[in-house]
Amino acid sequence: MEHPFPTPPWARLPRGGVSFAPPPGWLDRSVVAYTSPAESTKPLAPSIVITREPVRPGDTLRLHGNRQLIELEAQLEEFELIESRDTELAGSPALFFRYTWVSHVGALEQTMTLALSMLEGEAVMTTVTTTAGCEDARDADAVFARMRETMRFEEPAPPEPVRASMVVAAPDAAAEHALPSFPMPGFGRSGRR
Repeated sequence: MEHPFPTPPWARLPRGGVSFAPPPGWLDRSVVAYTSPAESTKPLAPSIVITREPVRPGDTLRLHGNRQLIELEAQLEEFELIESRDTELAGSPALFFRYTWVSHVGALEQTMTLALSMLEGEAVMTTVTTTAGCEDARDADAVFARMRETMRFEEPAPPEPVRASMVVAAPDAAAEHALPSFPMPGFGRSGRR
């Protein structure tokens, strides 16, 4: 019987005091997570989670961000987008979203910062997600902002390509009625659970 994975030796990778050898070709989808010390009176400690994943071919920061918002709106109960803006993270172009939703532990406020960066010469999407209970969000936000300010990428951000599909010509008056309409998260709650 043929083994489903290539046989070692594989390159050893250090991760948080542990090293291991993933098979060649496996993707690094590392997750870094930190939480504040838990308080016995709170159901949820504020936390920050950082993930990195390869950028899909042809993807842009905006396209990836729009896809994330669509998924959040579809998956999170009572999702409401509060803030959406362009920003920077560690000198790289980024998008920042602030939203609320209701989980099994109560009402939460989360932020998501998406940034294009490089890792070993390959473009990756770095996502920084912060979470706090709505009642703790303002206090936690200053800590989260400081943590984002301290972030650094080892390699500069990749240039974002401009594709023909990103360029939209202004419609003429006769064709304006034929333009499609796209729902925006937080607006038009028809069909919600």
